[in-house]
Amino acid sequence: MPPRAFPFPLRVGTDLCHIPRIRAILQKKTGKAENKTKPLSRFLSKLLTWPERQYFWDRFKDHESAYKNIDNVSQYLAGRWAAKEACRKACPHLNSSSGLHNIMILPIHVLEGTAPEASVRPQGLVLREPIPPYPVGSSSSQQAGTERARFDINTVQGQLCEVSISHDWNLATAVAIVPSY
Repeated sequence: MPPRAFPFPLRVGTDLCHIPRIRAILQKKTGKAENKTKPLSRFLSKLLTWPERQYFWDRFKDHESAYKNIDNVSQYLAGRWAAKEACRKACPHLNSSSGLHNIMILPIHVLEGTAPEASVRPQGLVLREPIPPYPVGSSSSQQAGTERARFDINTVQGQLCEVSISHDWNLATAVAIVPSY
């Protein structure tokens, strides 16, 4: 009897990210004291969409707090990197030239627009088109008191997928399960 095809229309992706590598990127010397926060800002712009950055700043407050808590920030961002790469590997249409902004990794309550639960598990959203860098009329900077846009999942087209992120010692790992329709 010949081999049978896998009975479910699913694809799986996995990835590892070395947390000290992310920490080194975030702590890279820029030469000027006023540019101390630039590595974090650049990395966030490269890796995260604006709704993901909003969630990041809700969690880590501001640049000063983020750098005081650099180990947790590095762990968080390494997990997000691994999750996005896992999603990319599970989606044949997202090749290596596809940007990381085609994938969003947010707590499920943010994507569903519901109140947070005790356990805040992440979920992936593979977008058909990357969302714009910032919504019209919103502030691109993280400042206290600025008007912030609210992300509405109903304004984008894409596929939700299951994501699991784990951290151990110096590694962040993630697995993504994506429908293969």
